Amino acid sequence: MNYNNAHIFESLTEEQKLLIILSKASPDPSDLECIETLDFKSVDWTYIINFSKVHGITSLICFNINKHKNISVPELELKKLKTASLQNSKKNLFLTSVLLKILKDLKKIGIEAVAHKGPVLSRMLYDDITIRDFTDIDIIVYKKDVIKAKEYLIQNGYSPQFDLKGYKEDYYLNSKYYYINFLRDDSKAALDLHWALSAPNYGFSTGLEHFSSKLDKINLNNVSLDVLREEDLFLQLCIHGAKHNFSRFCWLADIVNLAAVNKGMDYEYITRQAAKLGCTNIVTFSAELIWCLFNVRLHVCHDLKPEQKTLLFAKNLVVNNTGHSAGSLFPVLFDTAKDRIIYYLNTYIYPTPIEFSVVNLNKYLFFVYYIIRLIRMFYKGIAKLLN
Repeated sequence: MNYNNAHIFESLTEEQKLLIILSKASPDPSDLECIETLDFKSVDWTYIINFSKVHGITSLICFNINKHKNISVPELELKKLKTASLQNSKKNLFLTSVLLKILKDLKKIGIEAVAHKGPVLSRMLYDDITIRDFTDIDIIVYKKDVIKAKEYLIQNGYSPQFDLKGYKEDYYLNSKYYYINFLRDDSKAALDLHWALSAPNYGFSTGLEHFSSKLDKINLNNVSLDVLREEDLFLQLCIHGAKHNFSRFCWLADIVNLAAVNKGMDYEYITRQAAKLGCTNIVTFSAELIWCLFNVRLHVCHDLKPEQKTLLFAKNLVVNNTGHSAGSLFPVLFDTAKDRIIYYLNTYIYPTPIEFSVVNLNKYLFFVYYIIRLIRMFYKGIAKLLN
């Protein structure tokens, strides 16, 4: 069947159409016409509120409802949206203050760090750190500084999800992993410490070395911060969304609105970089999905294979209300067979910190962890079949 963007949008419910329009920083005239034709008395606002919370767009939806005075929301539902948005604003302000302190402290001990997504992305997209929902802090450092940054965080009340030592830590830093999860001891802040922006094994993995000569700056609460330039950020948002199967609507809204506020974005650079890094299919798929759902054409040209294009119309992709998506886009969208092979090895063969926690072995018995991994995968497969 020959699908196009009109088919996808027109097949959506009124609630889904409204969510898409209200997720745009800059609605176009056709969006405004669509709003005029909607019967707001029949809109299921409970669905919209629940979807917004699950998919991280509550504050954005609330912000745009306030801008569009002709959108009629029942008083009770509007109060729920405003309450959720206010809670998000308080959380964002708190996490921003935490981020700025950590960046300041890291700089004092000689660690260069770049804030990624979170409040800096909200500032870049909306000129306001309270509009984009985020739940944690992302910081990128050079790989050589990871251990030093980890020690700083532990000394300042943050606990890593997996506190590996010795050869296990070396394995973690040099395998498929590219960040460490930390949780503050009072559980009020979570942080991801990155040394790359995707699994180091893949061709499209990049660290600060790749960006250091072309970083931009933004002002966040009167502090000047280094950030990825919009074209490199565009690439990373596409990769991040595909990694998670675009199972949260906010990840698409981020890309759409990044393009909307950067009219002069260099798509030729994006296309060249995507080809150089080996993520052309991922970037093209992201652009096609945005075209299908948001009616926004991004100038990234490439032909997807039929099996890749079919994924655009998977019913469980993006416009569900669960925040989860079955299967994985990653292996289908990889540019090379090598990256597909690495993906399956990473997923099914290479041991994880969970295997390390099952039994503690010295480095001479490390090969046993591969056996434990295979056994765990076998039983997980059996359990999945039985369910």
